[in-house]
Amino acid sequence: GSLRLMDFGAARVIDYGDTRTVSMVLKAGYAPEEQYRAKGTLGPWTDIYALCATMYKCITGITPDDSLQRLYGDEMQWPSKLGVPIEKHQEAVLKKGMAPHAKDRYQSIAELKADLARNDDTHMRKRSRPIIAAIVAIAVIAAALACFALWPRAHTVSFDTTGGSAIDSVQVQPDAALEQPTAPTRAGYSFAGWYLDAGLSKQAAFPLAVNADTTLYAAWDETKTCTVRYLRKTTGEELAEAKTVQAAVGSELTEKAPKIKSYKLVGDKQQTIVVSEDEAGNAIEFAYRKKTGYTVRYLDRNTGAAVKSEKRADGKVEGQSVTEKAPSIGGYALSSSATEKLELSATAKDNRIVFYYTAVQTSEPVDDTSSYSSNGSDGSSGSSNTASSSSSDVEWAN
Repeated sequence: GSLRLMDFGAARVIDYGDTRTVSMVLKAGYAPEEQYRAKGTLGPWTDIYALCATMYKCITGITPDDSLQRLYGDEMQWPSKLGVPIEKHQEAVLKKGMAPHAKDRYQSIAELKADLARNDDTHMRKRSRPIIAAIVAIAVIAAALACFALWPRAHTVSFDTTGGSAIDSVQVQPDAALEQPTAPTRAGYSFAGWYLDAGLSKQAAFPLAVNADTTLYAAWDETKTCTVRYLRKTTGEELAEAKTVQAAVGSELTEKAPKIKSYKLVGDKQQTIVVSEDEAGNAIEFAYRKKTGYTVRYLDRNTGAAVKSEKRADGKVEGQSVTEKAPSIGGYALSSSATEKLELSATAKDNRIVFYYTAVQTSEPVDDTSSYSSNGSDGSSGSSNTASSSSSDVEWAN
């Protein structure tokens, strides 16, 4: 006799641009769970479930259990348990094709076909199972025609890295978009993006809508080595390990100065250079000075004792020049320079400014009565003594 494929009464042609509702006709045992849901995601995996259910019926003569029931407790009796002769790998294909959840099924008819064809020569030599092979072959051909007719196929996106590390091609479903792919790498170059043409005239924007098999082309910029150094201003000593950066020729490279313990940055916190062909010129240097401080003392020149509490100034850096002025101190006269300058060293204890003072010597007051005669004097003599006494007061006061 001849084989005929019948019963297309439930078939529907789906237009993804049409927002109208499409009615579904279900057949218990052959419809997967997503067809029972209003917002179930349909695809090739939906038809694959029905195909494998049909294969199950042909092999066992039993209608498969309802897919919704299997979600809550899968008690399906597979062919081998029912005494039906079937290869282990064929039964595994059947189980995968009828997995209750869509994500666990084959996602394309090509995947199912490839698994069924595995070790096909060995299976075909086993003459005891020709009916299974015939059913499988016919079902696969019929399903392939049905799936390709009803479902838009996935598109392949390939990546030409033009000398960079290889990137595997990916499959993009019709209702999906391609997200930003992994960037390839290439020694001496920096990745400059994906392009839609080999001439690199049109850059791809992601997410990318894919309507056909597509090849993306990698663009590259030649890079040069740039060096970032962290140096002590006074000695040229490297305070931290130099940093090397690969950057494209003509691009701008910006670096920020890090904080270094016990040192203070001298100059801009951020530097930018334009990367050139000459690597020797592609350098950024940040200069630092060691933090330090100084002390100001006020001493008696004769005794060396402090005549005022010393002053401590921190937050300074080596090489910095500071100036201090001597303050007035009651009872003492300054006996050194009124202004002192000091260039600070890295060692704070060595940074000292000293002002010297001498105690002021005061005169004893004069007894006014000693200037008058005991036997009494005339008015002129008394007037002379009074003038002498007044002069003494003024001199003492000064």
